[in-house]
Amino acid sequence: ILNYNSIAYSPFGNGSANILNSIFIPLEGHEDALIAYSNRTDARIDVFIDYSFFLNPGTDVSLEGGGQISYGSNNVNGIDNPLFCNILTSNYTLAGNSPCLGSGQNGENIGAFDVGCGNVFKNYYVSVDAQENGNGSLDAPFMSIQNAINTVSDYDTILVSEGIYGENINYNGKNIVITGENKETTIIDGGGQGSVVTFVNGEANSTILENLTIQNGATNGDGGGINCMYASPTLRNLIIQNNSSNSDGGGISCYFGSSPLVENVKILNNIAGWGGAFFCAEEESNPTLTNVLIAYNSGLNGAVCVWNDANPTFNHITIANNGIYDNELGLESGFHNEFSNRVVTIKNSIIWDNENSITGETSNITMVNSIIEGGFDGESNISTNPLFVNSNQTDYQLSPFSPALGSALQLDEVTYDINGNSRPNPAGTNPDIGAY
Repeated sequence: ILNYNSIAYSPFGNGSANILNSIFIPLEGHEDALIAYSNRTDARIDVFIDYSFFLNPGTDVSLEGGGQISYGSNNVNGIDNPLFCNILTSNYTLAGNSPCLGSGQNGENIGAFDVGCGNVFKNYYVSVDAQENGNGSLDAPFMSIQNAINTVSDYDTILVSEGIYGENINYNGKNIVITGENKETTIIDGGGQGSVVTFVNGEANSTILENLTIQNGATNGDGGGINCMYASPTLRNLIIQNNSSNSDGGGISCYFGSSPLVENVKILNNIAGWGGAFFCAEEESNPTLTNVLIAYNSGLNGAVCVWNDANPTFNHITIANNGIYDNELGLESGFHNEFSNRVVTIKNSIIWDNENSITGETSNITMVNSIIEGGFDGESNISTNPLFVNSNQTDYQLSPFSPALGSALQLDEVTYDINGNSRPNPAGTNPDIGAY
């Protein structure tokens, strides 16, 4: 029963009524409409509702004649969408991921129709201005990102309005997308209570975190900002700042077969024991970083630290001004590679003005078309000052006379820079080295 604006079912007379395997969706704007109502004070009717889909138990039924309303334990409620295939064309068959599938009596589907299409993906909303008990709809968003994660299903999208969210979130293995309204003003603040974002349950590249600032994480374990273990999410268009780890990866840690895609990300002012900004290690952890700025981080043996059994690729990366703010850590560098048993690839990148440039094992680093302070063997590498616009103000764009202009690989497939500008610019020229 759909689009009723007042009452879906008006019982008449005495007796009882059972409502089973049914879907009740009121007309938009009439969420207070009732499933059942009788204004006959001379009639008594008992209503039992079970194996049905509706929004709010206990408020959708009203009887004036003294009858009793009872709810079974098998209703599907508190979810704002049964996921029909296409309500715009009046196709009320159920999608393959509908919560009504198999939820009816004896394992039947709830509603009048069977499955009519594959999965239908859905948007849920989160707002700092939300009220309690929101259901994630645009009009009643969730108050917290974690509450949204706990509710949604694989392939759904969580849209986060701008604001500061004081929480530490865990994707819990769900293949979902979390998108902030604006990476500068949509902030997840860990409050020093552990990793800000955790991926430790096999999340794949189709699991996405984007358009957010991740800040103020602090952990005795790995990954102050983002902790990836046995997980390979896509991390896109983020600012990761002011996080710390007493172990590995102040900004991002990738352990045990974690191969995230890290794109258009700024990793700033983080600190860790190893890898102040970024750390990867163990069981074929093969992350790919593209258009990433790594600046003002501190970590023993590297703002970036590559450990055992990892094959990372760094493309259009700018690593600058790291390792010069914490004298207690000892030897620091922009980039550190600990072992020589795997392949580390660096191309079209800048490593400049760090406490030390590159430390550790270098025999297994393949570097091309890059600017490295102090130089590095490899095709088309140079050691000339890249001439940033103003590195003291964290402006690592290239000045008009920079040797990085037009010096990247011509056949490179990266078509944009960290700010989303076209690469190369102008079209038809060679792309520039670095994140910008």
